[in-house]
Amino acid sequence: MQRGIITFSTEEQTVLVALLEGTTMASSLVFSRLQATGTSQNAEEKIELSREEAESILDQLPIPSAQEPESVTESRQKLSDFIQNL
Repeated sequence: MQRGIITFSTEEQTVLVALLEGTTMASSLVFSRLQATGTSQNAEEKIELSREEAESILDQLPIPSAQEPESVTESRQKLSDFIQNL
């Protein structure tokens, strides 16, 4: 299993937690890590993820649209880049 470190801003983490809260990922370890790091005072947090965990997060995000907040678009792009670079 390939693992790596991904960096999210506090805003990106907050948005991801909000989007994933009502999904099957809400009870996962990944969700817990996103929640825990999102409560810190740092502007950015590094989270260790596997390729499979990153893909699961992407699978749970809503279909991309032109009206989605920039933080969702940035998070989606970071996850995609993370997967490609592993």
